[in-house]
Amino acid sequence: GPYGLAAHVADTLGVLDHLGRRQAVLIGHSMGAFVAALAAARHPERFPHVVLIDGGLAFPAPPGTDIDQLLQAVIGPAMERLRMTFETREAYQAYFRAHPALAPHWNAHLAAYVDHDLTGRAPNLRSSCVLDAVRADGTDILTDPETHAALHRRQVRATFFHAERGLLDEPRALYTPDQITTAHLDPARVTTHHIAGT
Repeated sequence: GPYGLAAHVADTLGVLDHLGRRQAVLIGHSMGAFVAALAAARHPERFPHVVLIDGGLAFPAPPGTDIDQLLQAVIGPAMERLRMTFETREAYQAYFRAHPALAPHWNAHLAAYVDHDLTGRAPNLRSSCVLDAVRADGTDILTDPETHAALHRRQVRATFFHAERGLLDEPRALYTPDQITTAHLDPARVTTHHIAGT
């Protein structure tokens, strides 16, 4: 720790400073898109444009919502994976190769990414992700007013891409066209692109 989106924003600034760069365009996918939007809202002089892929646009949870239940509904498979152990590196790769979004595109780069995530010793290998960190990041995405307002801030310039289908290739996407419309994003600052076949 500390966990949460503010910590990710601070880390992103740290990387920019380490590289000696005054500005950068941030590209974020899913939770990373929320980090990018929040970074641009807090530091527009450092991040003059962000590219958001299926994330960054937040909708408030209904009052009285159980956040753990909502997290389970939204990212349940990812949270379940963090509780799993695997006997071998090959078993962990096989788990990911079965994912409908990855299977048709499996290659050495994906295998290396999956291998990098693995920690522990056989037969008790597991993801290096920390469940408490996932829960803290998810809670910020679902409940933090600053995170929800980030993409609507006047200083944020963004390109927002949203996929046609859901995370597990289900027909309902994470963002529906109706949700995009009702979000009332300012087209002078935020361009949106629906990407068919994804």
